[in-house]
Amino acid sequence: LNGTTPSITTYARTASGNASPTRTIVGGSTQLNQPKGLAFDSTRNEFFVANYGSNALTVYGRTDQSSAAPVRTISGPDSGINGPYDVAVAGSEIFAVNYTNSSVTVHGTTATGNVTPTREIRGASTGLGGPTGIAVDTTHSEIVTVNAYANIYWHGISANGNVAYTRLITGCENSAGCC
Repeated sequence: LNGTTPSITTYARTASGNASPTRTIVGGSTQLNQPKGLAFDSTRNEFFVANYGSNALTVYGRTDQSSAAPVRTISGPDSGINGPYDVAVAGSEIFAVNYTNSSVTVHGTTATGNVTPTREIRGASTGLGGPTGIAVDTTHSEIVTVNAYANIYWHGISANGNVAYTRLITGCENSAGCC
């Protein structure tokens, strides 16, 4: 991902050094706008991109390139997407952390348009404050989020609403230092 010139660049799995990309998605049709996070769904061969600048999740096919338009987009006031910073895919769900409204929104991987999330973790009890990273641990049925304010929170994978975290790591100097 490149936020200055919004693009997605793909390299060969064994690339090293000053390697040339195998393909790049870049240009006006892509709807990329300050991309911050990317997740790959190997089941559907799709990339999900968190576009902070447009409050949208855009979806691209694995082999898309050049000025490819998204296959679909999740955005709009009903979607709960607001300052998305990162995304994760687990099973048939996409999880997005939203920096601006301090939430995790969950949509189906085939969702499109201004669609209401299937669930949302949001509120004072959640501990979320400017989340910037997310991972989903399907083995332990947990969602892990990293806040811009240096805390790491765990919630149950099916958490919904203003629910308390199940555990927490504090005391990191910044989120990059915790990971």
